[in-house]
Amino acid sequence: MGKKFGPNWISVDKYDKREFIDYHYDIHDLKFEDESFDAAVCWSILEHVPYPQKAIAELHRVLKPNGKIWVQLPFHYPFHEEPKDYWRVTPDGLRIWLEDFDEIACGCDFWAKTPTIAATYFYGTKR
Repeated sequence: MGKKFGPNWISVDKYDKREFIDYHYDIHDLKFEDESFDAAVCWSILEHVPYPQKAIAELHRVLKPNGKIWVQLPFHYPFHEEPKDYWRVTPDGLRIWLEDFDEIACGCDFWAKTPTIAATYFYGTKR
């Protein structure tokens, strides 16, 4: 992407060393206090994570009560081992991974005017 979503966002990426990344934490072990954030966005990350449910549990831990979460993964996308590429997940699979959140929306993004699924997403609220 190349920049933050906004000036009040905190960017975390274990491997990305660009200057706008604030912390280089492992998503399985975030070094933030419990209930620190109002929202978490996990955009095209979980396909690279060996234990996505552990990562989601960490995101749940650092979210405040009623905090929002957005998770998106590529679906029909070439293998991209940077650093590894483990997962493609359907909306039903995301619902299982994110079962500790109340669903607001979950579905697929399609390539324009085709039935090809480009990505899957889940948007929810921490219980």
